[in-house]
Amino acid sequence: MQLKCHNSSLPVTLDLGAPLGVGGEARVYTLVNSVAMCAKIYHDPTPAQARKLAAMLANPPDDPMSSQGLISIAWPVDTLHVPDINGNFVGFLMPRATNMRPLFKVYNPVTRRKETPLFNYEYLHRAGRNIAAAVRGIHRRGYVIGDINESNVLIDPNTALVTLVDTDSFQVSDATDGAIYRCRVAKPEYTPPELQNTNFRLVDRRPEHDLFGLAILIFQLLMEGAHPFSGIYQGAAALPAAHCRGPLHLWQPDDTLQANAICAAVRADRSNAPLPLRPVLYRRTHRRGGATGRGGVVDRSEGGRRGARDLRGERPASIRLPPFDLPLV
Repeated sequence: MQLKCHNSSLPVTLDLGAPLGVGGEARVYTLVNSVAMCAKIYHDPTPAQARKLAAMLANPPDDPMSSQGLISIAWPVDTLHVPDINGNFVGFLMPRATNMRPLFKVYNPVTRRKETPLFNYEYLHRAGRNIAAAVRGIHRRGYVIGDINESNVLIDPNTALVTLVDTDSFQVSDATDGAIYRCRVAKPEYTPPELQNTNFRLVDRRPEHDLFGLAILIFQLLMEGAHPFSGIYQGAAALPAAHCRGPLHLWQPDDTLQANAICAAVRADRSNAPLPLRPVLYRRTHRRGGATGRGGVVDRSEGGRRGARDLRGERPASIRLPPFDLPLV
């Protein structure tokens, strides 16, 4: 299948064999004439998607790895169109991340030790810093990821470098007309308390909301996949059915007294944590990640910046790290 790039007018030939990925909105294909790029083709492309991508192309973020010729943000490169007189929009061209694994395959100890046994705790530490740096690059250009989760962060098992993918789902503000193209989805496990049970089609999100999910991702990376707000209920009374599953920040108690009673009876499960980091990570993730609900969202931004620097400061001096490192300033 041949398509045409809008800005460069270059032809692009898709390999329609086995797609790289299939989602609810699109498929991702390799290219016949390039191993460095791939194409995301929408099932049902809309004019709004084309306008959003045009805004993204006009204002790309500063990739913290661009100076080394590497990609940490898989940003759109050009829009793709049918090469006929109508030139209908169908998708976009983007960098291809090769030889990388989703974050959840790295923080899961069983999968990591089976598939990438050399990716030890030193590399986990470095990967956390690199994720924070890539997210900062997005925020500095005025974008919000929105649906930050364990599937849209890829990690190189040899270097601990990261690539953020699914960038067309980010919340985008168009500087030319003020339009805001919202991120319409999110995973509850990475969504802050103040946005739980929210219709994301109606909400403009802020960088502070991303920082909550970022804190959880880094926590899981360093704590063998454990969620920071999961715990063991030790109360004498039976826990209400609505609160029996999911991390603590997902619970929606009926009133403040019930919330206080439940929280007081929950003990954090630290069984998977590496011993030297248990007290540091639990304290800082809870305080700086912003598990304080609606009143804590304003303070979460500074907490995220300080938390990222903590990853640089808490590493034992004896740990030797891989040669690549994203700048964290």
